[in-house]
Amino acid sequence: MPNRKYQFLPDYLPDKYDTLKASIAESGVEVPIVVDQEGNVIDGFNREQICGELGISCPKEVRHFDCEADKFELALRLNCRRRQLNRKQKRDLISVYLSRDPQIADNHLAEIIGGVSKNTVAEIRKQ
Repeated sequence: MPNRKYQFLPDYLPDKYDTLKASIAESGVEVPIVVDQEGNVIDGFNREQICGELGISCPKEVRHFDCEADKFELALRLNCRRRQLNRKQKRDLISVYLSRDPQIADNHLAEIIGGVSKNTVAEIRKQ
């Protein structure tokens, strides 16, 4: 199983996954996956998995990072832009993220996720 250290969001539901798979089978990958300088997937776990299942090449964009926090932040930022998350999902995401990057400022995490306040992040941090 691939390293999913930078995946914060839950897996797609089967119908969403199948829709993405059908799109990739028809049109290919439109947005390359992002990997770090060691080849770890930062963004694009589902696209990479689907390409493997289909036996096709998966385009990659290699980015160089100075620290783990930068990788975590990019993974979160890119995924939050693509997915529509409800209140509970955002709260769960904050909790998971804080366990991996506890040094992030409350207001900064709130801004990355969007639709939550720094007070919400602080409340979840206390728990």
